[in-house]
Amino acid sequence: MEQISIVNAHSPYIFKLHYEFDWDFLYPICNELVTTTPKGLSLVSNGHTSHQNKKQPHKLPEFKNYFDWLKVMVRDISVQGMGYSNTYHKYTVSNSWCNVHYHEGKTHAHNHSNTFMVAAAYLKMPENGGYFMAHDPLEQVKSFYYHDNPEWMWTEIPVVSGDILVFPGWMKHKTQENKSGEERWVLTTNFDQQFDEAGNFLK
Repeated sequence: MEQISIVNAHSPYIFKLHYEFDWDFLYPICNELVTTTPKGLSLVSNGHTSHQNKKQPHKLPEFKNYFDWLKVMVRDISVQGMGYSNTYHKYTVSNSWCNVHYHEGKTHAHNHSNTFMVAAAYLKMPENGGYFMAHDPLEQVKSFYYHDNPEWMWTEIPVVSGDILVFPGWMKHKTQENKSGEERWVLTTNFDQQFDEAGNFLK
């Protein structure tokens, strides 16, 4: 039976899954995706992304088993974990891409605008590869708290190869620097929430 664990960084809206990726099989595909994407403005420093590549992982047959599984899990998270409707809503992949971070590479703070849910899958997570960081959405509420650390609103979430973090698109997040001598690879997927064809709304 699949297990969905909730990561309580601040409130229960970050969910952790795990999937056994065949990284030896997927590496040449992911590497081709990032190396065939022109470099430009990006949130990734000392690394590369396939975000602007028209060839997206969720459309490739090599990733079919993973995305078939992930779609079910994100639906269950949305319904069981967050209280959304399974009757009136459809949860579909809008886009996907791969990021690679080299030594001291990282992804800067951002969120995913116009996105319902995000799934960040750690395809290859080396030791000392740098963890996921979640920003507390209650920053304004907690602004009177005493603090002497500029990172006080950020919570570190440890991950290993195969871990997948699922969270709302509005949540600000970033990564720590990759302190290892190996590459860190992440597969990111955006999900849309759509009403059914009859235009029904959540009751």
